[in-house]
Amino acid sequence: MDRSPKKQKTGRGNPKLSNPAKAPSLPPSDAIVLYSGAEDLDKWTSDKGGPVDWNAGEILTVQPKSKGIKTVQSFGSVQFHIEWRSPEIVEGKGQGRGNSGIHLIGKPKYKSHPDKLPLMLQEHNNPVSYRNIWVREL
Repeated sequence: MDRSPKKQKTGRGNPKLSNPAKAPSLPPSDAIVLYSGAEDLDKWTSDKGGPVDWNAGEILTVQPKSKGIKTVQSFGSVQFHIEWRSPEIVEGKGQGRGNSGIHLIGKPKYKSHPDKLPLMLQEHNNPVSYRNIWVREL
């Protein structure tokens, strides 16, 4: 009787191999870079449609009272990398002290397992900043 463990069927297969980055701050060779500077702003749109009204430079910072943003491209299963920081001056109470959020699968409405949706960064009137945003599709 064969007692070796059986291979599970996940339907996903194995992740692709990639070449590591040449420096720790750089993405791997097969990464899709979503933000590494203002030149990448065209990969994002307001979550209501239209241009992004955030402060874009080396760092992408929420413009309070603007709108959340989402990627133009949609994704399924990914390895996600993001660097963020809360506001330099923290004011307010409760969630008003540097709150923001990341939706990894957008806002699914009727599907329990969406195929592909955009990634979203929320805007909660706090100048949260982001940089070095990339994904690897799995």
